[in-house]
Amino acid sequence: MRIKRHANSVNMTDVALKAGVSQSTVSRVLSRHPGISDSTRELVQNALRELGYRPETGKAESTAPLEKTVLDLVMCPLPEQRDPFALDFFSRILQGAADAASGTCYRIQTSTLSAGAEELTREISGRGAILLGYPTEHLRRELKENGIPYLVISGDISVGRDEDLVSPDNFECGIEGARFLIARGYRRVGFMLSRHNLDRYAGFEYFFRMQGMEIRPSDLRLVRNTDISSFIEMILQWVSEKDLPEAIVVGFNDSANAVETILKQNGFQVPEDVFLLSFDHNPARINRPCLCSKPYEMGRIAVTRLIEKIQNPESPVRWSIIPMTLEGAETDCNPKKGETHA
Repeated sequence: MRIKRHANSVNMTDVALKAGVSQSTVSRVLSRHPGISDSTRELVQNALRELGYRPETGKAESTAPLEKTVLDLVMCPLPEQRDPFALDFFSRILQGAADAASGTCYRIQTSTLSAGAEELTREISGRGAILLGYPTEHLRRELKENGIPYLVISGDISVGRDEDLVSPDNFECGIEGARFLIARGYRRVGFMLSRHNLDRYAGFEYFFRMQGMEIRPSDLRLVRNTDISSFIEMILQWVSEKDLPEAIVVGFNDSANAVETILKQNGFQVPEDVFLLSFDHNPARINRPCLCSKPYEMGRIAVTRLIEKIQNPESPVRWSIIPMTLEGAETDCNPKKGETHA
């Protein structure tokens, strides 16, 4: 890992640490805020001088803006995710992170690793990092050994109890989805998921068992990866077996669109013959019931928490679990075939 250090730059973190004050105090001194005591102002000004900071020549008591502290948002993608920040889900996380940093003494710097990377191959600031997606255990351990504050944004990997996490509430969303399907009268439910969605499946399975129902082993179909082509291959196979369940939970909404197309091409009516439930993050674009995550909120919470970790290294570990919501249920105006609404 290469940690980038700017020999000739000074940021508020450096000054605050040197002076033994908070970064907000440094900011108030630089803006000549009247609520700062003379002794504190002198501490900050001495730190600025010792670190080599100089006000603009010819302007008495004026100050040039300090360089903002860089926070690294590091994308750790799956092999099939070739341009992950082009995906709307991840771009919304980035927007939430950038908005949370706006107006503070921090700014967001993005980078994308290769799938399964075990070290940061590009230069990073070393001030703090947010690992997004699927960071390896080795990568996280390296950050820890280098003393770099970090947290993980992911709903699809396991982290240690000593690691901060921001994640959608996958298990509870599975319970919510199972409750919705059972209320509509579906008793045989199938699943087309990637291996990264098994926490969501666990919520479905738990609630079905609480209701005295079982999911057939053959109705859990794990696709080889998250490419839509994998879902197409799986639904074609399932159709050929002539044993489709009443409802299918599909990994994400774009793949559910492809599954619906294949079903219709093979003479099935959707949702009358086969009901589809899926996952998304943008209620404005869905055309079926979906359990929706909140990537913008996840990005915002992650940056706020990372700044807190940097400013207060002794703060306890926190897992921020963000509820998902069932959206688009009103678009499903067709009851289960053979049933009527009350």
